Amino acid sequence: MPDSNGSQPATRADVRALEEKMERRLQELDEKIDRRFVEYDEKMDQRFAQYDEKMDQRFAKYDEKMDRRFAEAMERTQEFVRDIQTELLRGFQAYAGSFDTRFSKLQADVSILDTATERRLVILERRMLEIEKRLPPVPPSTI
Repeated sequence: MPDSNGSQPATRADVRALEEKMERRLQELDEKIDRRFVEYDEKMDQRFAQYDEKMDQRFAKYDEKMDRRFAEAMERTQEFVRDIQTELLRGFQAYAGSFDTRFSKLQADVSILDTATERRLVILERRMLEIEKRLPPVPPSTI
C-alpha cells in the first residue's frame, strides 16, 4: 500500500498511471490549444471580412467621387471648347464683314474703272473716226 506522504518508491504501475495521466493532460492541452486557434482563426476571418467590406465601401465612394469629378471636368472642357468656337466665329465674322466691305469697294472701283475706260475708248474711237474722215484716202498700193 502506498504511503500517503510519498516516501515509498514508485512502482511501474504508478509510473504508467502517471504517464497516462500526463498523456491525458497533454491531449487536453492540445485540444484546448486547437480550439483556441480555431476561435482565433474565426475571429481573424470575421475581422478580415469586416475590413474587406469597409475597403469595398471606401473604394465605391472613391469611384463615385472620381466619376463625378471626371464628369465635371468633361463639362468644363466642353464649355471651354464651345467658348473658343464662339470667339473664333466672332473673329471670322468681323474679318468677313470688313472683307465684304473692301470687296464691295473694290467691285465698285473696278466698275467705275470699266465705265471710265469704256468712255475713253468710245471717245478715242470717235476721234479716230473724225481723223480718218479728214484724211484723204490712202491708195491701195501703199498699204
